[in-house]
Amino acid sequence: MLISKLNRKSGGQVGINTNLSLWSLREAESKGLLNKDFISKIIKAGIRSSSGDIDFEGLLSDDFLLMDLAYLCYKTENKNGMEIEEFFEEVEINLEELSTIFICVITNLFKKNGEMPGEFKKATPRQKTNGKKKKHRH
Repeated sequence: MLISKLNRKSGGQVGINTNLSLWSLREAESKGLLNKDFISKIIKAGIRSSSGDIDFEGLLSDDFLLMDLAYLCYKTENKNGMEIEEFFEEVEINLEELSTIFICVITNLFKKNGEMPGEFKKATPRQKTNGKKKKHRH
């Protein structure tokens, strides 16, 4: 199910990288390439899925998300690559490939470097008082 290359209409291939970081997603959100709540939806989907199954359908919020993620994966691999319009004019991409890219991106966010939702839970400070206030001794 791994995908690392897409075919060009003129022949040859372009590389893509589906190992996107939260930072690259955040930058894409701030530039308007992804919906502003996309990262929040990923985090919520991961926290809700204690069984390890990811609710991919719940993350699909609009028609352009699959295409935007494909372009983001391309730009991650090719820093000085084509602009988005040229990319979609030049690259042959079908719905199966778009879906595979989406699944790879989300799966990589959850699986690499120690389970993303768990990392957020660990990073959140919590009181360890069992609901009781500590008495100060003088």
